[in-house]
Amino acid sequence: MLSSATTFACFNAFLLITVLDISHDTKGVLSAALMSSSVSVGVLVGSVIASLVVQRVPGGIVVVAFYLLMAVGSLGAAFASQTVVRMAFLFASLLVFPAGNAVVGGFQTLLVNKENLGKVSAGMGVIGMAVGPVVSALAGLGSERLGYTAISFILTASIAVLALSALR
Repeated sequence: MLSSATTFACFNAFLLITVLDISHDTKGVLSAALMSSSVSVGVLVGSVIASLVVQRVPGGIVVVAFYLLMAVGSLGAAFASQTVVRMAFLFASLLVFPAGNAVVGGFQTLLVNKENLGKVSAGMGVIGMAVGPVVSALAGLGSERLGYTAISFILTASIAVLALSALR
């Protein structure tokens, strides 16, 4: 569960530096807004299909796809040179996000007894709120010092490693 919160922090930091990179290198605010929109549309489409996915695909496969798409999508977006290709990778990376999030939440409900579920959920929220800003700040600093591609690779590798630990 901890690796899940950290994975999301790395992915959100990746989204942040990608939007900043696009707004700096291309047509500015419009390109950044379109990038953010592609992410939102990916989650929206994923939300529409989530109940079908959860009903028809075994939970373990959904979770593997959830993490795999996040890692592969961020890697593809990191190394794509065109904004539209980055948008496509990020859109695709979030298609299974709502279903994966639901399945992970279901697994958490099964693993934690009822009396402690509220405490665990609150603790995860605190961890997510603490780790997220730190990872984003480090990603921003690293992006300035080492460049977008290097930090994107580090974040993507972190997503993959954390995803593997979450799948154990």
